[in-house]
Amino acid sequence: MAVLPPGAGFGKYRILRLIGRGGMGVVYLAEDQTLGREVALKVLDRSVTASGDFAARFRVEARTIAGLEHPFIIRIHALEQIDEELAIDMEFVSGGSVADAEKAGPIPATLALGHLRDTLLALACCHEEGIIHRDVKPSNLLIRGDGHVVLSDFGLAKLLAEYQTESIAQRTSSGLFLGTPRYAPPEAWDGQPPTPAWDVFSTGMVLYEAIAGATPYSADTPLSLMKEMIEKRIPPLSEVVEGVSPELSELAADMLARVPEDRPPDAGEVLARLSTLPELSADQADDVARTQAHRHSAYQRRLRRLRARAWWRGWGEALRRMARPAFRGVAVVAVLAVVLAGLWSAFSWSSRGVPSPAPPATDEGYRIFDTIEPVAQTLWPNHWIMTRLPDNNGWDVIAAASARLWRLQATPQATGAGLVFEGSWAEYTDTSARVFRYGTLSGNGRWLRPNEEMAATLTFTSLQDGSQSTQALILRTAANPITLAEYARRLEGSDHAQALIYKELIPRNQAWAEEVESRYLCAVSRRVTVPRRAGGVPEIDGNLDDPCWHDFIEAAGAAPGMAVTGEGDARATIRLRYDDDALYLAVAVRPIPVQPRLIITVLPRFGVPVAMSTRWAVRAEGGRVIAAQRLVADRSVPWSCDWTLADQREEDRWTAEARIPFAGIDERRSPRQGDRWRLNCQVTREEAGAEVTVATWGNADPLRAEHGLILVFQGAESAQSNP
Repeated sequence: MAVLPPGAGFGKYRILRLIGRGGMGVVYLAEDQTLGREVALKVLDRSVTASGDFAARFRVEARTIAGLEHPFIIRIHALEQIDEELAIDMEFVSGGSVADAEKAGPIPATLALGHLRDTLLALACCHEEGIIHRDVKPSNLLIRGDGHVVLSDFGLAKLLAEYQTESIAQRTSSGLFLGTPRYAPPEAWDGQPPTPAWDVFSTGMVLYEAIAGATPYSADTPLSLMKEMIEKRIPPLSEVVEGVSPELSELAADMLARVPEDRPPDAGEVLARLSTLPELSADQADDVARTQAHRHSAYQRRLRRLRARAWWRGWGEALRRMARPAFRGVAVVAVLAVVLAGLWSAFSWSSRGVPSPAPPATDEGYRIFDTIEPVAQTLWPNHWIMTRLPDNNGWDVIAAASARLWRLQATPQATGAGLVFEGSWAEYTDTSARVFRYGTLSGNGRWLRPNEEMAATLTFTSLQDGSQSTQALILRTAANPITLAEYARRLEGSDHAQALIYKELIPRNQAWAEEVESRYLCAVSRRVTVPRRAGGVPEIDGNLDDPCWHDFIEAAGAAPGMAVTGEGDARATIRLRYDDDALYLAVAVRPIPVQPRLIITVLPRFGVPVAMSTRWAVRAEGGRVIAAQRLVADRSVPWSCDWTLADQREEDRWTAEARIPFAGIDERRSPRQGDRWRLNCQVTREEAGAEVTVATWGNADPLRAEHGLILVFQGAESAQSNP
């Protein structure tokens, strides 16, 4: 099939541009006109797909890969058969490949090791499933916008090898090589079956090339390359690049061992060794960390600018201009290696005879830390908060940043300055919350300066696929610490925390999410239980004498368990219940306000960012709706309000009722037990032409329902609420 020009139609796709050509076909950037999204569309060569039962085998293989759902493995959306062509609809990764980045020259060691970590995490997931990639190479490592690497073409190398094997069997010549020669291990040349050690060799070659700027082989034909691989010694990285640690050089040499048995057996073993490298595992002074983070960001920004310029001027000359800044980073990397090695030595020293420091403590019983993630050169201010447990035998820990949430228990070791961590984690793999992951975590920490500075290593295990990753962290007393209440408000106001808790974790029965809610969100917002009733639907007339409201015994200004804020001598109560069809709300205020109004805003589902979640708001006066808004991403969209409201005056009390139908607000007819909504409710009065708040349940801003009452829908008939 001829290469399709930009603008050409191909089934439901519109071709935008050619991305590249490979051993199995052509890859385009295309628009899926049905869904309106950009995809990478790989159209396989007919010479491959026409061979035997290739298409059937490929579908089986693609389904296996699509089921892995790892954040660092390219996502396959669909397989398409279009005009006798077999095409793969895949996630489009906009940042180019590691091969593109290498055209700028050697990649700084810390950046290369970050790429290596992502690749190994993807490979470890697949090795556990018995899948071998067979074709790890820089052009198959795609760089996402956030800097992480995604591994592509899983399964394709296997099928190409099978196709080539069949082709060889039908020919007299056997000169066809099965794979990409420069990155394939020696055993690939004599037809040995692939093992995870095959991928370890290929990944080691990618690492070597990224740091050294070239592979150790200069041959330009398969025959001469095979000869070099047999006869030529691979120079250690430490001899080729200044500043590379002996540990990193040894790891690369072991990955490139000629005999498979001499290599780490799989990606998981390499990951374990990676976490011990001086380049990744130790402390960095703040100024050095900031310098490296700035260099890393500048490197990425300049690379993006050069890529854009290269569309017009060609890749070669544009990327060569970037080589010199990349080399300037080597000196900083060398300094970091020394600093990191020193900290790793401190972190690894024997605990024998070292006194255990006192618990981290302030007058308030908690301590807050800034966190440095050395690999990505990331600083998270006020990220990690440790609260002393009542028995003084450990600490409750929560850490929240960007789209990540961790909850841990920290227990001091019997001797020494160490801590043992156990807990849980959850995250969206990107800020748009396309992929959710969660699991358990464990690890260890050691005080470097008692109560002020800690080195920690955490291992994250996914409950979805069993994959593991390890992260080294440095914790320092926060430079600009915030209070516990400020931390809770920041958590509640973050773009992702409530979505992680209410949309993902609580529906999956993850009890730790409710603990985070109780300890932190409930510190700044009230949680109210909403009982479910099978009968006794109230007549919405503003009269609270209906039997369904009788168990709400009105006390001095409040019904039991309900949240109340009143003005002056005002006494106000709120009552809530629900059934299969609607949420019912009743309020009572003494004394009767002048020209009272009732304002209700509900947020039933949590989007990302949470502040842009869809919410419904109604303002009523005299039992009549005078304004109704449906807010989508803070934009008001047309909405036909079907709420029923009514109010009454009786002696010295004003009462109001509202029926809020579930239909049209939530996909389900009725919330399930344990579901959470957020609600704001206000009563206002008229005073000198202005509207004055009399009582508030939730947030002072009536539209900011994400900070309102936390409604917990319960199946049992109970009016109790959690404090």
